[in-house]
Amino acid sequence: MSDAERLLDAMPHTPSVVSFNTLLHGYAQLWVGDGDDRQAAAKVLRERMRDAGVLPNEVTYNALLDLHRFDVQEVLRLLDEMGAHSIQPCRITFSKLARALWNAEQPSLARGLVPQMEAAGIVPDAPFYRAQIAAAESMGMHDDAEELYHEACGRGLEVSYSRSKGRGGGPSGAGAGRGYDNEY
Repeated sequence: MSDAERLLDAMPHTPSVVSFNTLLHGYAQLWVGDGDDRQAAAKVLRERMRDAGVLPNEVTYNALLDLHRFDVQEVLRLLDEMGAHSIQPCRITFSKLARALWNAEQPSLARGLVPQMEAAGIVPDAPFYRAQIAAAESMGMHDDAEELYHEACGRGLEVSYSRSKGRGGGPSGAGAGRGYDNEY
């Protein structure tokens, strides 16, 4: 990340939102280190964006949602901030929000996102459901994962699901057991 930061510093012009977002995604995804260090670095980077007059966009917030995925209060605050800046969440934003809610063991809030998505004109697709099934399963919420599977199938979406080891059978198929969250 330090090489990427040096490259940003060396730019002869004001970096674009894409440049800032690339670094933010790096802090969220690639940087191995203390979470507090990554969050502090992202905060400094956001201040640099602000000082340079570079406005955040939906991708900026998606990177920040990844960075704070284990802090549901911060994730909800970021969602409010998006709204305050009139930045509409997309399917990926909802997927990241849902993952944070599953991580916080808030299945009812996570499951409540589908109606919110639909109210915003966003139709949940198969990758969204796959990510949610994987998140529920990773938290040991097998019944929720199975309900999500049936809900997705009821929408005509091709998803697969198999209960974790030791929990008995469940729906399965091509792709069972893969890391669904990688699609979002």
